[in-house]
Amino acid sequence: LIIFLAPMSRFKEIHRLIVEKFPSTTIIGSSTSYVYSNTGVSVDSVTAAIFEDGVEVSGGVIREINRYPMKYAGVVKAAAESVPLNNTICMEFTSALSMSEELFVATLNSVCEEINVPVVGGCAGLSLKEFKDGIVGRFSLDWCI
Repeated sequence: LIIFLAPMSRFKEIHRLIVEKFPSTTIIGSSTSYVYSNTGVSVDSVTAAIFEDGVEVSGGVIREINRYPMKYAGVVKAAAESVPLNNTICMEFTSALSMSEELFVATLNSVCEEINVPVVGGCAGLSLKEFKDGIVGRFSLDWCI
């Protein structure tokens, strides 16, 4: 499993390089403007976490995050049921342009508290122009993966 954060200006390039180097690996990427870590704040930098073994990944698409994300609580529950819950986290990267992160994270917390799984993640940073130009794959400001 590779989780990477990259500025929009280099997101496609970084994604392509990782896929070429690790074609059979699960890759989770998010755009970002700033990365906060124990070493401080990084601007326009690439950050990655790599897990070699013992990681299982499950996911789903939550729609209507700015109106009624709880309607899709079953998607979160189904994803959680497909992996062992010991040593598990729920990771989210909500688009900063959705203006829905608080509502969405509250929904995730409601579902994940019942099964003792912490929620981690942050806002994916991009401009409206970058969103309209498209990135890797298909996106909506009203969805979260």
